[in-house]
Amino acid sequence: MLHSQRIALRISEVRAKLNEHAAGEGVLSDDDQAELDQLKNEYRSCEQRLQAALIAEAEQAAEAEQHFAAGDTPEARELRSLADSASVVNIAAAVAAGRSPNGAEAELQQELSLMSNEIPLLLLEQRDADPGDAEQRANDLAATYAAAQRPTRPVIFPSSVQAFAMISRERVPSGQVNYPIITAPTDSPNAVAAAGEVTDTDWHIDTEALSPERVQRSFIWQREQQALFGSLEADLRRTLSDNMADALDQHALRDTGQGLFDFGTDPTAASDTITYATAKALAYTGMDGRYAPMLTDVRLLTDKAVVEKFGGLYRSDSGDSEVSIHDWWNQRTGGMRFTAHAPAAASNVSEGVLIRGVGSPHVVQPIWGGVQLIRDEYSKSQTGEIRLTALVLCAVKVVRTASVTRVSIKTA
Repeated sequence: MLHSQRIALRISEVRAKLNEHAAGEGVLSDDDQAELDQLKNEYRSCEQRLQAALIAEAEQAAEAEQHFAAGDTPEARELRSLADSASVVNIAAAVAAGRSPNGAEAELQQELSLMSNEIPLLLLEQRDADPGDAEQRANDLAATYAAAQRPTRPVIFPSSVQAFAMISRERVPSGQVNYPIITAPTDSPNAVAAAGEVTDTDWHIDTEALSPERVQRSFIWQREQQALFGSLEADLRRTLSDNMADALDQHALRDTGQGLFDFGTDPTAASDTITYATAKALAYTGMDGRYAPMLTDVRLLTDKAVVEKFGGLYRSDSGDSEVSIHDWWNQRTGGMRFTAHAPAAASNVSEGVLIRGVGSPHVVQPIWGGVQLIRDEYSKSQTGEIRLTALVLCAVKVVRTASVTRVSIKTA
């Protein structure tokens, strides 16, 4: 039990005794009065000690969280050591061969409670390699493959908008995920005169329960590649990481009824072409005093047509020496950005999302487990290839809809 909890428990006991004295009748004896005075003094002292304990424990928790985030705890160091020893290629090769991984890969899967065909998300994070190890691997690779292998040309996927859109992704255990949300009343009560009645504020807690959906991409595994390509481990990590990030972005933005471009009610199609003035006013529209009290708290996510249009809008027609509304947005607000996953424009009318950024993330995308690999050795059997499908179970929800507004922008 925490020190603050022990103090709070004592406060409850003292309060109960004070209530007993208050419920008594008649004149208090000297002993009862002395006990009452002692309880009142102890109550005040406990309240002061409780505040001090809560502050101290909050500081300790924040410090511990920083150490954990930096990997300074023994558990985090052990997990990082396992991740450094594990190989995505070994897991993929084991799944392709129809067996379970062993060694560091199996230990890491067991530590994270994953199945034998799941790739831990830790292995797909972009990590800084140890300089000594990286230099040694580079020298070995250069000596072995200098004459035969050139640097791999990676697949280029659309840049992720997770950070810009402030989408919270976290790994969750099995089962349904619940997000408790404290809901405030629409109107706050005004000050009242003495003896006046105060309107109930009707605060309450709602719960958003999310269930997993499937997001997947497939790739072809050739047994010869493992022996041929010296950089297959790094290439496979990067490709899987970028591929699944792109798939998760598409899910977070376009998931039917829940994605940022699809939740709630469709915006009314704009009838007037956007101008410098209306594009500027759009930024101020995003300010609501709660989720965005300043312009820098407002962000716009949209398609390329809108970004191009904003880049050509100036305050006057001779705007060569002026700042375009695109530059104004990126200087004064939280920025604007286009995504390849935005809905296709219809009749020069594009869609956008105004995102307000104060408080905890208001868009959540929990991920169940790791990246599962499903093996298919039959569809490509004639060429000796194996199709591996990378699968992630996830969900998406705008848990505070007032923090996000869908907008319609006419570009021509």
